[in-house]
Amino acid sequence: GIAGVGIETTTLNVTISVNNPLPFGGTLESVEFKILLLKEGKEVFLGEGKRRDIRIEKSGVTRADIPVSLKNTAVLSAAAGLIGNDTDIVIRGTAAVDLTVASPAIPFEKKVRIEGLLKGLTG
Repeated sequence: GIAGVGIETTTLNVTISVNNPLPFGGTLESVEFKILLLKEGKEVFLGEGKRRDIRIEKSGVTRADIPVSLKNTAVLSAAAGLIGNDTDIVIRGTAAVDLTVASPAIPFEKKVRIEGLLKGLTG
């Protein structure tokens, strides 16, 4: 949900789910990611999310809220592009797993295509 709206940024609480099939739990030391719009071969920064100390339960799914700060001008520009075109968004970051002796940062990346709102309509 929406956690706050300012002149330059909007903060959302985004829920992630971590599926841990292992018979022991652990802690994500940190999760940090950037949300990028792919536009004309370039990456445009839309926002970022960060959270520390997420306890992961054993043999199950853990849900955690992560505050995500979005740049209002970039999000409005991206939304305008959605009217007739597909838009590609990339979420790129790292998750640091607490292994007691070290906390290696494991990179991750997810690309999502959002279909244009009026795509396919003829007038």
